[in-house]
Amino acid sequence: MSNIYSQSIFMDSGAYSLYGLHVGETKDQKGQTGRTLDRVKRKRWGAGNYSFYDLSKGSEFRHYCDRYAAFLRRLGHTDVLFTTVDAIMNPEKSWEIQQYFVKEHGLYPVPVLHGGTPINYLYRYLETGKYPMIGFGGLWQIMRIPTYVRWADEMFRHLCPSSNRYLPVAKVHGFAMTSWELMTRWPWWSVDSATWIKLAAYGWIVVPVWSKGTGFRHDVAPVQINMSRKPTPRMTKFWWREGVKGPRQTKDRHYDNSYESARESVHRWLEHLHVSMGAFEGEEMIEEGLAGIPQLDPENFQISEEGATSCFKVRARVNLQYFKSFELSRPPWPHELSDEVKTYRKPTIFCDDIRHSLSGNLVSRQVSGMRIYFSGGRGLVCTPEALTPELEPHIMLTFHDIKSNGTLDRLNAYLERKGHDTLKLKSKKS
Repeated sequence: MSNIYSQSIFMDSGAYSLYGLHVGETKDQKGQTGRTLDRVKRKRWGAGNYSFYDLSKGSEFRHYCDRYAAFLRRLGHTDVLFTTVDAIMNPEKSWEIQQYFVKEHGLYPVPVLHGGTPINYLYRYLETGKYPMIGFGGLWQIMRIPTYVRWADEMFRHLCPSSNRYLPVAKVHGFAMTSWELMTRWPWWSVDSATWIKLAAYGWIVVPVWSKGTGFRHDVAPVQINMSRKPTPRMTKFWWREGVKGPRQTKDRHYDNSYESARESVHRWLEHLHVSMGAFEGEEMIEEGLAGIPQLDPENFQISEEGATSCFKVRARVNLQYFKSFELSRPPWPHELSDEVKTYRKPTIFCDDIRHSLSGNLVSRQVSGMRIYFSGGRGLVCTPEALTPELEPHIMLTFHDIKSNGTLDRLNAYLERKGHDTLKLKSKKS
């Protein structure tokens, strides 16, 4: 485990997985012959059956919460952060679950509010004085960006009142939040995302804009460009029918056909990271793809040099390095709400007593700037720690996957480095 490095750990409860299985109904469906069929179309968010979230004795959900609580108690003396097992898009049920953790187990996991949740639920948590951090989720799955922005603007106006010099009264974590525009719009304490690895898998890298006068810039949106020579679903004509989310490949978004300034930014960033472009054997194998981009014959090619055009892991490392450098460029937390979000209209129900009821360490400065927790790694091959151990990135792990994907190994490696006892899980239900 000595080859796994993490600066800090955020333990997600697995609420998204539970929602998908028991409310969104995204289970694999079996046909009469045993063949796995396409997953059923997800129901509208919040419109499903929430009967699974039953906390009565003997229920499956209560057992999951109790196992999670026992796990968290063993981490109580560490600095590992952990979220609640929220019922996504059901704030009242989520509040009920939160009270179960408090009253039954004496735990205060980070509560999560999803896009569109009424403001009064934010105040329920703040008024207790027990939650120095609040999680905001729901982007991409629930609503479009403009709608989410209007909701989050209102939330942050309440969290960053003029009476507190527009500084946040609590830490806020943004789930699935690595859009440059959204990371810079609000004073996040931390965010998480699997963008670094998902984009890399389909040929994309993210690099900072290069300027002759200032060098690499993080005050403007980065360059996102496709480098792959391999055909991928996002490069094909019918990419949207294949269930692949993300930016569509077009001729002008590939490195070969992009504008000169973007190519220079890519070249300088790869040079800065000592990463090559990559190469393949047999130039005659290159064909013209559907998007007008030179692509390799998928049946007959061989990588001769690993690099940005030829290796997924290299692209993942390039992306991770970008997000880590962006993280370090952010101002120390807490910082003032941006002028774009400020409003002269005062929140109607804000009470200064809430600010004073929260512990004083909420406004302690975070020297390193906003934290970015990297999620999405599977096993120990393509995890952030394995790709760039020298950076010791912040890692998001999921309790739902604790017995698979190397999750427990990664957590134990972190605990070991911090001087804590490692954990072992029981093979049978308690």
